Amino acid sequence: MRRLRENDIVTLGLPREIRAYTQNAVDCVVLAISGRTASLEALEKSAWVRVPDEVDPVYMTFTQLDALVSLRGRLLATGAVGELRFVVSDDAHIRPDSPTRATVALPVRVSRMGSGEAFEATTVDISTNGLLIECALAVRSGELLECALTLPNREREVHVVGEVKVVGEVVRVVAGAVAVTFPSAATSLDTRRALFELVTDQRRSDWRRKAKNVAGWSANEL
Repeated sequence: MRRLRENDIVTLGLPREIRAYTQNAVDCVVLAISGRTASLEALEKSAWVRVPDEVDPVYMTFTQLDALVSLRGRLLATGAVGELRFVVSDDAHIRPDSPTRATVALPVRVSRMGSGEAFEATTVDISTNGLLIECALAVRSGELLECALTLPNREREVHVVGEVKVVGEVVRVVAGAVAVTFPSAATSLDTRRALFELVTDQRRSDWRRKAKNVAGWSANEL
């Protein structure tokens, strides 16, 4: 989404038929972005108690360089109050995919494509299209690696993913760290969704921890 960035504070304008259940507009923070989808955290959770699971259309507005930007899209609830997804429907505001990364250490088994010999490693950061891994395996740019990533359980989700397997291409090797990207054609939608939820959860945790130090926020609101 062109110009929309992580940590932006945005305002969601809701359709007339929804306003009987909540406010006319609600402020949110942008946690993560991948393609057309942005993960949001409502700043006032109580505003979402009776809002439907899907609302369309919704208009997101935010300020960028003293200009007001508006995006039209569809709003989805995740099941947890105040945790939302905004899917942009306005092609004019889509930017090339550069998904949000989250700093998170998770175990991952790495092997050269087809070798069968796996090495235990740890992620440094994660996005929906790649990993940065601390790994002792000697590799070169352009090599293909099979990565089996262990994800933490998300008990509130209907489908809990314990492990995802992806094939990544090495794009950078520096000081014991290997950066790999996932070809979109070779990565399932379910895998990308699982990685996006992981990134969102980590970003939400970071945001809430920082927000506790900001005047006006309380433990009940978080």
